[in-house]
Amino acid sequence: MRSLGLTRSGEPLHGLPDDFALLAEDIPDDSEDTEAGKDLPPEVMRQICEHLPSLAGTKRNGNENRVATELLIDTGRRPTEICQLRWDCIEQDSTGQNVLIYDNYKSGRKGRRLPISQATAGVITRQQELIRTDFPLTPTAELMLLPTRVGNPHGRKPIGAGWLSGRHREWIQSLPEFLVPTRVEINGQQITKMLPFDKIQHLPLRLPAHLLPAAR
Repeated sequence: MRSLGLTRSGEPLHGLPDDFALLAEDIPDDSEDTEAGKDLPPEVMRQICEHLPSLAGTKRNGNENRVATELLIDTGRRPTEICQLRWDCIEQDSTGQNVLIYDNYKSGRKGRRLPISQATAGVITRQQELIRTDFPLTPTAELMLLPTRVGNPHGRKPIGAGWLSGRHREWIQSLPEFLVPTRVEINGQQITKMLPFDKIQHLPLRLPAHLLPAAR
């Protein structure tokens, strides 16, 4: 921009400080990265959130499964990005806002910073405490936030996106039918009926980032 003369007097960037620089991490993700239009109906999200407690407490659907699912819901990030979170993936910015530090593998951008709510930060800090207790001899810089419990004595190996996807689909299929208001025509009249939502076709692993606080 300077080489084009845009910082000269009368030009759009006149007065731009000489030490100003725009770095790669300052550039927002592409608009398609949000995958707008794929959000689930609020009624479905509410019912999913109501069943979150059923994810924990079993050997197959353990704590890492539930934490990963909650972070998928809260942040809208991809499964791989959540599975690969480091133990120290949360920080506070200069204003005290909690931010999630993650790597955007699709776009090749590391160290992305995503503002998160206090509730989401609480999910992460509780998981940090559990992992620190389970792997007390491993330096935190080497720990994963969501370590696999198979062949991983030091907590350095994360759960896999494939494993999480399988557990997620098993869990969703085990839940009762999700009923949603649907407009249908009966005898020439448009009415609203509560009909089952097609879980198999419409429920992706990457859940949208609009968790309802009341359901939480």
